[in-house]
Amino acid sequence: DIGIDPVTGQQVPINGGAKLTGTLGRLALGVMDVDTRSSGTNPYANFSVVRLKESLWGGSYIGVMGIDKRSGDPLDSFNQAGGVDTRLVFFKKWFVNAHMAGTRGPGNPSGASDVGASLSYTSDWLDADVERRKIGPNFNPEVGFIERTDSNETFGDTTFKWRPKLKGVRELQLEGFIDHAPDTHNVVQTQEWQTPFRADFNNGGYTDDDIVDVLTQRITTPLNIYKNIFIPVGLYHFSRHQLTYGSGLD
Repeated sequence: DIGIDPVTGQQVPINGGAKLTGTLGRLALGVMDVDTRSSGTNPYANFSVVRLKESLWGGSYIGVMGIDKRSGDPLDSFNQAGGVDTRLVFFKKWFVNAHMAGTRGPGNPSGASDVGASLSYTSDWLDADVERRKIGPNFNPEVGFIERTDSNETFGDTTFKWRPKLKGVRELQLEGFIDHAPDTHNVVQTQEWQTPFRADFNNGGYTDDDIVDVLTQRITTPLNIYKNIFIPVGLYHFSRHQLTYGSGLD
């Protein structure tokens, strides 16, 4: 969010900046530095970003990243983030993704980390994925975006695929996934399990159906949906069934 007001979304004036990207053998390098001036309630700031990524075998890599923000705000004079990430490919069908990141700011609060890993498998008849990710309540990458903090998420997804000898049918898919994401104190915030079915036809048509979709969502602040209509704080449960058909190109 360099050059963007985090509250209003308005553009913040930029004094200048520079970016350098390139490769050196298997190493990819990116460096950027941007300086912004004060505007309204936004103080001046300087942003520096460095990214290194080393290519390994068969689409695998390992990378590191560092970010430094300096600000004229006396209550938030600096914000730093750093991390390492990797993608490892085995036998062209197995994929391991992992990352570890942390942030630092005034007061240096604890719980400012983001750690996650996933294992995936893909083939002509099966796709499978399992993921674990834990984000601390004080993880605060001010020079980036994150959906939520204070999360301890487990995700699993399996999709079976087959091409039956049926006239006009190209492929059938049956999927099942579950996403369990409480906070770091194990209080449920989001939970969903879903079983979709999809059929692709030779003429370009398709059907994409949710046999069942069960969602639990906690709202921690009143949600304004229209004028003076609010959804109050609470834990909400939804169940949904859906049938969808898209016609072919003919």
